[in-house]
Amino acid sequence: MSSGITNINDLSFIIVDDHMLMRKMLTQYLNELGYTKVDTAINGKDALDKIGAKLMVETPYDVAFIDMKMPVMDGMELLNICRENRALDKMAFIMLTGECEKQKVIEAIHAGVTSYVVKPISQHALAEKMGTIIKWLKDQRDA
Repeated sequence: MSSGITNINDLSFIIVDDHMLMRKMLTQYLNELGYTKVDTAINGKDALDKIGAKLMVETPYDVAFIDMKMPVMDGMELLNICRENRALDKMAFIMLTGECEKQKVIEAIHAGVTSYVVKPISQHALAEKMGTIIKWLKDQRDA
């Protein structure tokens, strides 16, 4: 990742969710907001493989949207593994869940999540969330 953000439309994303419709919907929303570099993964292990592969040849993703509950490797496990890797310090992690339990939010915050979204999310809500995410990315990279 570069030290600063010059063009927000160049941001790269990975959407990690076991539900195909959620992956398609978020991809469409991001595309309609002008973000075209969107990859998807069906679970945490698939995402970890893709993040690792990118780290070997180029910069990692800028933003990861991660479903909390998935088979094989859930969102919290993926988040914990990624947050242990210093090369991913400036990557934003947004936890997606259908749950609104206070304890789950606290766990995600302690694990280093950048933001938290309760599903389903509207395109308008995603656009607003992107403002917060971009500010976080700029702050991290300008530090």
